Amino acid sequence: MTPKVPNLRNRSYFPPFSKLPFDQDVPASFYELDSGMYQPKKHWCFFAQIIARVPWPIRPMYQVKDMDGQTLLVAFHLDDRSRFPHIEARCQVGHTLAFMYANRHHFSDGQKGIRVETEETFTVLPCDLQGLLAMGDSGAGATPKCSVCGKSPKMPCALCQAQYCSDKCQIADLMKRGHAERACAVRCQFLGLGDFNWGQFDHFRSFRPPEPGSSSAVAPRAPSRSVSMGVVPWIVLALIWLLYRSS
Repeated sequence: MTPKVPNLRNRSYFPPFSKLPFDQDVPASFYELDSGMYQPKKHWCFFAQIIARVPWPIRPMYQVKDMDGQTLLVAFHLDDRSRFPHIEARCQVGHTLAFMYANRHHFSDGQKGIRVETEETFTVLPCDLQGLLAMGDSGAGATPKCSVCGKSPKMPCALCQAQYCSDKCQIADLMKRGHAERACAVRCQFLGLGDFNWGQFDHFRSFRPPEPGSSSAVAPRAPSRSVSMGVVPWIVLALIWLLYRSS
């Protein structure tokens, strides 16, 4: 079954950095007053592609760019510093970061960016931002294009809904652009993102499963070993089939 993916170009729910609320503000487009306290009135998620790692001995920091091409700083301020090596291993240049309920932050040196204080609302997708948006186009019913050359497509990927115009483009994407990893990332991380109403906040959605005993529900799940391993034989068989057809 292919994952259900929402329209990732909907700027109300997937805004660029310039449209995010500041972390000391509660704009009416994002928050509402409920029982004397402000809470989100909708769900939103911010995407940014890593373009460089910022050398800093205290914490992981990265230069990223959003869907509008704006560059900004992402800095991890977790209480548990033992998690930093794990984060650095996941955050590779070219990968896409996803943050639920992101806010703009003014750092003490004058830079603006994202201050990350919890892992629950953050994840890393092993694909570039344009590739991610293209997969969202396919899942949301937008005019499809070949993921490699941009021509009218003739065949979709059964895993991630990426579109291709020919066997040649599909093989090129499979061999050179990390298609297996990208397909697995979307299948694992975005499965469920299209299954709830983004315009109506019900509870905080997370990229990590709840702790034992917690009653909080989780929409996107972290990748599991069984899903990741299941992609490999499918990709191998698909490649053999495509090579046989082209011979």
